Amino acid sequence: MRTLQIAILTVLLCVVVSDANALQDTVTTAGAGQGGSSEIEKLAWRLKPGQKFNVSLSKTANIRTKVDTRVRKVDAETVLQLDWEVVSSSDSAAVIRQTLNRIRLSSGAPGDVSARRLDYDSAVKIYRKGLSGKVTKQFQPAIGLVSTFTLSSLGQVTNFSNEAGQEKKTAKLPDGSAVKEMLTGEAASTEISQLTDLSWQSELDDSLVVKRPMKSELGELVCVDRYEIKKNDGQTRIEIETSAEGLDGAAKVDQYNGQGSIVFNDREGFIASSTSTMTVVSKTQYRDMKVQSLTEVQTTMTLNQIK
Repeated sequence: MRTLQIAILTVLLCVVVSDANALQDTVTTAGAGQGGSSEIEKLAWRLKPGQKFNVSLSKTANIRTKVDTRVRKVDAETVLQLDWEVVSSSDSAAVIRQTLNRIRLSSGAPGDVSARRLDYDSAVKIYRKGLSGKVTKQFQPAIGLVSTFTLSSLGQVTNFSNEAGQEKKTAKLPDGSAVKEMLTGEAASTEISQLTDLSWQSELDDSLVVKRPMKSELGELVCVDRYEIKKNDGQTRIEIETSAEGLDGAAKVDQYNGQGSIVFNDREGFIASSTSTMTVVSKTQYRDMKVQSLTEVQTTMTLNQIK
C-alpha cells in the first residue's frame, strides 16, 4: 500500500506543479483586460537602489485520494523567508540581492504527530527524529544562501544565480524539491517570475473573459478566465476566477477551477502580494484499482518594504 501511495503522490504532484504554473500564468494573463487599458495606468516595477524587502514565498497542497473505498489525506507546505535588497536599477530593470533566512516544511496526514510526519523549521534549534531529522541535515546548510537576479520593469526574472562560494549551501538540497526549484538556476527564475510578472498588460483589451487551451497529464481542457481590476486607495487589485470547458472530453477530470489575486502598490511601484489557488478533481486507474483525487494547491508571495 505504501508503494501505491508514493506512486499516486508522484503522479499528482507532477500534475499539480504543471497546472499550478498554468494557473499562475492565468493570474497574470487573465488579469489584463478588465475595462481596457483606458481605465488603468500601466503597472511597472519601480525599484530604487538601497530599497529592502522582507519576502515570503509559499506553496501549499492538500490532497485527498480515494483508492476504491480507502481514503488517504495528505497536506504539504513549503515556505521561504527571504530578504531582497535592490543593488542597482534603471527604468527598465533592477538587480536584486536575495538572502535566504528561513525554511519551513511540513507534509503528511493531517493530525499525524508521529515521526512519520515531516515538520521542519530552520529557526527551531532542536534535534528531531525520523523524517524531520533527515530533512534537517539536507536543508539547514542552505540558510544564508545569497543569490542575485535581474527583475525587469515588467516583472520578468533573468540572470538568477547563486553568488560565488555558495555551492556547499545547495549541494544537499534534494533534486526536484520545491526549495531547490525556488533557489537555483532557471527553475528559480520561473518560480519568481510567475509571481512578479506584469507583462500581461500588453494584451489589455475590453474583454471580460479569456479562453486558453491547456494540456496536462489529466487531459486537454479549455480554461475560462473571468477577471476584474479595481483601483482603491493607492492600490490596484486584480481578481481572477478560472473554470474549464471540455471536462467531458478529458475523461480523467471531473472538476478544474481556480482563483487568483494580485495587489500592486501604486505609490511605491511593486507587487505587494500575489496569490493563486487551483483545485482539481480527477480520476485515474492504478492497476486494477480506481483512484479519485481532490487536489488543491496555493502559491503565494508577499513583499513588505523595510522602511
